[in-house]
Amino acid sequence: MMTMIEQIRDLEISLRKQGEAVAQSKSKMHARIHSDKKLEKDIKKCFQLLKEMDDNYALYCANKDTDTWMMSRTMKAAREITTSPLQSIFNFLFMPRMKTKGRRWSLLSKALHKRRLACEGEHKDVGANDERVWQNSIEDIEAELECLFKRLILNRVSLLNILSL
Repeated sequence: MMTMIEQIRDLEISLRKQGEAVAQSKSKMHARIHSDKKLEKDIKKCFQLLKEMDDNYALYCANKDTDTWMMSRTMKAAREITTSPLQSIFNFLFMPRMKTKGRRWSLLSKALHKRRLACEGEHKDVGANDERVWQNSIEDIEAELECLFKRLILNRVSLLNILSL
């Protein structure tokens, strides 16, 4: 009887620890999402400021002699070469994914629920639902592949821009 009580206490302690661990992981996840959004915003702001600096410097040098203008043009080309890979990486990391429709998951859960009911003895037409679920899954995969293809094209364009300079 005492060992049983000790085991119950151990289980209660482990459940409390797991609950605390889940709460900590949720708070860490929310902090990570917040920091990612802030980082994305800061990087966008830096690229915008860099572009504005380039434009302002080009206007300033356009009013000066040709040597200064040529030097500014060379500096701008060098800056574009260095920022292009960074922008490509930034676009790859922070490109929004295609939004999948929430109803597709509900179709999946409904299909699984109907399959379970059919197994319990009720006769349902699960084949049509399964076909719709598979079709929706294929559409999701196609959307993700399209997004990946767009990212690859952006990277290719960035590399070609670097090589052309």
